Amino acid sequence: MSTWLRIPLWQRVIAALILGIIVGRFWGPGAESIKIIGDVFVAFIKMLVVPLIFFSLVAGVASIGDLRKLGSVGWRAMLLFVVTGQMSVWLGLSLGTLIAPGLGVDTSALTIGAPPEPADTSWRDMVLGMIPQSPVQVMADVNVLPLIVFSLLIGIGILMAKEDGEPALKIFESGSVVMQKVTAIVME
Repeated sequence: MSTWLRIPLWQRVIAALILGIIVGRFWGPGAESIKIIGDVFVAFIKMLVVPLIFFSLVAGVASIGDLRKLGSVGWRAMLLFVVTGQMSVWLGLSLGTLIAPGLGVDTSALTIGAPPEPADTSWRDMVLGMIPQSPVQVMADVNVLPLIVFSLLIGIGILMAKEDGEPALKIFESGSVVMQKVTAIVME
């Protein structure tokens, strides 16, 4: 087992993906009996999302040390988000065009109803939706955008509290380290 853990994580993920394809291809419907393994893994990942985001963002923002630095880092993070988002879109479109998933599949038996009407959401509703009315409810619902806003505000509050915020910063830094370790346990 220790040899397996020395292999880089990305290579283990690729190996597991290939193994899953092989098992699914040759075992077919019988592979349903081991589906519980994947279901447990996904449940663990979902369980970790909220505390990992919360502790990491609060600790990251609060440990910057200066509000001016925070603004600079924030703009760079936003730029990185936009650039990587665009790269993801282009990669998805390119691969979808190249591979053409679903090509040759007989869809005549499928019944398709009318598409649902899009929700009429104004920009005001979107902005209000980013502000959590209850941080606990946001965490329970795994509503990520308000969780990010709440985490950033807590981090900024700790940053502005300076020395008085140090004990809270230590708690969030420790929480961040613990959540990273728990994530590593689940991923291994």
